[in-house]
Amino acid sequence: MAIECVEIQEWIEDEISKPFEEWEERQERKCKKRKWYDPRGWFCWLETYFVKVTRWVVVKVGKWAVRTVCKIVATIIGTIWDVLTGLWDVFAGIFTGNWRRSLDGLIKILLSLGNLILTLSHVFTFADTTLFIYEEYNRGKLKAYVRKLLESKYSGEELQKIKDTLHLEHGAFGYRIPMRAVRTFLDSEDPIPPDPNVPPSADDPPNLVKLHKIDKVINLYELCGFESPDQCPSGPDDGFWTRFGNRGYWNRKRYKTLKKGPHPSGGGGGEFDNPISRGELGTYLESNGKEGPKFIVLCMRDGVLNTKLRAAELKGRELGLMPQWTDDTVKITLPEHIRQKGDHMIFAMTTLSAS
Repeated sequence: MAIECVEIQEWIEDEISKPFEEWEERQERKCKKRKWYDPRGWFCWLETYFVKVTRWVVVKVGKWAVRTVCKIVATIIGTIWDVLTGLWDVFAGIFTGNWRRSLDGLIKILLSLGNLILTLSHVFTFADTTLFIYEEYNRGKLKAYVRKLLESKYSGEELQKIKDTLHLEHGAFGYRIPMRAVRTFLDSEDPIPPDPNVPPSADDPPNLVKLHKIDKVINLYELCGFESPDQCPSGPDDGFWTRFGNRGYWNRKRYKTLKKGPHPSGGGGGEFDNPISRGELGTYLESNGKEGPKFIVLCMRDGVLNTKLRAAELKGRELGLMPQWTDDTVKITLPEHIRQKGDHMIFAMTTLSAS
């Protein structure tokens, strides 16, 4: 479910749940029990007392309704957006010869339509409602467990402050925790890190060229998304159908390359794209960094980063955590910081042979 829908549910808990815990004034008629002829039993009086009333049912129903409607609307809007941007990528890739982009656009369309069908079936078969009840049950158990631990160790004002911070008594339960999301990148112009035992030279290649060609500890073609560990050998001029049928083409990592300098407008998909080609990367390596475009290699695309952060937020809420993200981009130069082994596919190799 989209994080926006979860945040709306939490807003309902924060803004609506508080007023439903109220003290109500009630009156009850009291009489002394005496014999019928005793005058003291002829008189009665009214007693006034206060009762604390908690109306959680309204909040639960409101959360359920918002969750269902939001999930349907968000899925439909997301599908429309994915189809339109996917079509843009398909046609843009065809006209520019960027077959990777065309295939990714087609995959995006198919996955989005499949997700729409699955989501609607879950809603209309009440599977999503069952999941909502199960999640609320687990959340209640977690709150009870946390309350028990806190009350066994703290008391008084200190205990109440902790409960208020966690919103344990009312509102959206969870600890608002600041967290840092780091995305690393490589720079084609970075020089070789200084070595006290080796004096620098004007003829030294850039760091990425050294790591790829001389040290052979990275495969820059794979880092730029042109190869995969289980890909069959191919040349820079292979046709579309050759690459399409190559298992490594499907299994490649989705790194993002971006040329430096002025960029043309456009790109589609809500994310800026100005990638280098395999030929441009070959020129860069063959010339030891003296020719070809200057570029950076991001470890993941913007959309992938956002997806991972949203998934982490949803999982965190299951543990009673509400991450408050701060995004950061960090340059790396050392080979031990460049993780390039294995892949997420079940048939991927577990090691990388640099070329």
